[in-house]
Amino acid sequence: MGFLKDTVIAITGTLPHTTKEIQGWVARNGGSFSPNIAKHVTHLLASKEAYKSRDEAVQQAMSLGIQILSYDWFDDSLQARRKLGTTRYLWEVLRKERRVSKQLKRAGPQADAITFRKGCKEIKDLMGTGTCDTVATRKPRKSRSFFFSSASSPSTTCVPFVSAKEDLLRRRSERATAQEEAEAALVKEVEHEDASNATVGTTSNTSKPEPASTPHSSPSTQTKITHWKDAYHYYKDVTGFEYKICLLRNDFSCNGVAKYYIGLLESHTKPHVYWSIVHYQPAKKSIPTPKDEDDDNNGNDKDNSPEENKTLNTGEASSPPAPPENEPTPEATRLTSLITPPAPNPDVPYTGELCPRNSPFVTAVLTFRHAFQDLTLLAWEDRFSSRASQIQLARAQHLNYEPFMYCRPKLGMPIGLFPQARGVFEHGSSGGSSGSKKEKDGKEEGYIRGSLAFPLFERGLDENGRVGVVVVRERERAREEQERLERIQKEEEKRKRAERRGSWRGRDGIWGAGS
Repeated sequence: MGFLKDTVIAITGTLPHTTKEIQGWVARNGGSFSPNIAKHVTHLLASKEAYKSRDEAVQQAMSLGIQILSYDWFDDSLQARRKLGTTRYLWEVLRKERRVSKQLKRAGPQADAITFRKGCKEIKDLMGTGTCDTVATRKPRKSRSFFFSSASSPSTTCVPFVSAKEDLLRRRSERATAQEEAEAALVKEVEHEDASNATVGTTSNTSKPEPASTPHSSPSTQTKITHWKDAYHYYKDVTGFEYKICLLRNDFSCNGVAKYYIGLLESHTKPHVYWSIVHYQPAKKSIPTPKDEDDDNNGNDKDNSPEENKTLNTGEASSPPAPPENEPTPEATRLTSLITPPAPNPDVPYTGELCPRNSPFVTAVLTFRHAFQDLTLLAWEDRFSSRASQIQLARAQHLNYEPFMYCRPKLGMPIGLFPQARGVFEHGSSGGSSGSKKEKDGKEEGYIRGSLAFPLFERGLDENGRVGVVVVRERERAREEQERLERIQKEEEKRKRAERRGSWRGRDGIWGAGS
C-alpha cells in the first residue's frame, strides 16, 4: 500500500505537470484523485496565481476547511517516498512568511545604521579617540591670511584632533610609568619589612617570624597586565594550518583527561618575531573520602579506648627530635621563597614559555617541535606516519613513560606542511639539505629529551593509561605464555624420565622380556 493511503487530492491553477501525470502518480502511491472540490477531498494543490486570485476552487476549499497547499508538498513527498507534514507548505503560512521577510528587508538598513552608531559610540568611549577635553590644547597660531588676520579680532582657541595612534602611545607611557611606580613601592615596602623583622629578631628571641611562602601583595596602584594577544597571534603556514595543538593523556583511574597545549606565536608587527609557549591543564579528579588515620599505631583506624589511652600514657615520653645543624633561618627561607618559583605540580595548571620572546623563527619552531616530541615521543614529521603507534609504543616501553596523544585534524582541515618545507632549518648554508634534518636513529639534529625548561609530568606505564594498559596486557600475555611453555617443558621432561624408567624396568623383565 502506498504512502498516500486515505488521501484525496484535487488541483487548481497552472502546475508544473499535467493533470494526467499528477493523477497517475497519485494512483500509483495509493491515493485518490478528485476532479472537483467536495467534502471528501483532503488536499488541494493550488498554484500561486490561483491562490492570490481566490478562484472558485480555492473559495470552495476554504469554505469546506480543506488544506490548500503548494505543489512543492506533493513533489517533496514523492521524492521522500512518504507523506510529509503540511504546515510549512500551506499557502497561508507561505504568504505570511513572505510578508515578514519583506518587512525585515525594509527595516534592514535602519537596523544596520542603529547598530553602526551604537558600535561607534562604544568604541569611542572605550578607546577615547577623537577630540578629548583632557588633551592639552596647543597655542593658537596667528593667521597669515590677509583677509582673516586682524589685530582687533581675538584669537580663537581650538582643540586639535588626536589620532588613535597618538592616544595609544600616550596610554602606553602612562601604564609604563604606573608600573615603574608600583615596582618601586613594592621594593620599598619589602626593604621596610626586612628592617622591621631584623629589629624584632634582635630585641626578642622568643617570637620567630614564620617563613613566607608567597610574595607580599602589591600596592593598590597595580597596572593591568597585558595579554600576549596584544602583540602576538598564532602562526599559520602557507596551507592555513594554525600552530596551536592540543595533546591528550587519559587517566582511567578518575575517568579524566590531562591536556597540554603547545602554541607557536607570531608578532603582529613586521619584521615578524616569534615565541613558543605551553599550557598544562590537569585531569579533573574526584575528591577521595577522608579516612581516620591510625594515630595510635595499633593496626586499625579506630580511636583509642580509655584503657588504651591509659596504657599509652603510662609509657615514657619520647624525646623530641634534635634540630638539624644547618637549618636555614626564617629570613633566608622567606627570601628564597621570593626568588624561587614553586615546583610544578601535576594536579595544578601550568603555563610557561619554550623560548624567549622576540625569537627568530628557527628557534621558536624548533622548540615547538622538540616539545611535541618530548610529550608524544614522536618526531613532528612522524605524527601521521602509518607506524606512528608502533614507534610510540616501543619508545614508551623503553622510557617507561605514558605519552600524550595527538589527534589528527578533521577531514578537510589543513594538517600543516608535510613533509617540512625545504630550507626552513638551514642556518645560513647554501647546500640543498632537507628541511627536516634527521639522523640515522630518527631523531632531529640537536634534539635532547628534557632539555627544554618545562615540566613533562612524567607518569609510568600502568593500567590507567592508554598506552600503559596495552603494555601491561602484553606483559601479562607474555608472562602467561612463558608459564605455559615452562609447564609444557616440565611435563615433557617428566614424560621422558618416565619413559627412561620404563625401558630400564623392561630390561629386568618387569615390563617385558629382558635381553
